[in-house]
Amino acid sequence: MAIDYINNPYDRGRENFCADFEITDNPYPKNTQAHEDWSRGFLDQLNIEIST
Repeated sequence: MAIDYINNPYDRGRENFCADFEITDNPYPKNTQAHEDWSRGFLDQLNIEIST
């Protein structure tokens, strides 16, 4: 069974998401929850990498 490439980076997993995008690529308008969630995802990943 073939697995189709998933376009949505959130569906592909955090590792691929961080590999495909930079924190400055945020597509959401500033001062929105989605904008904060985008940034928080990168900051959480950085904190995990720093703490290990």
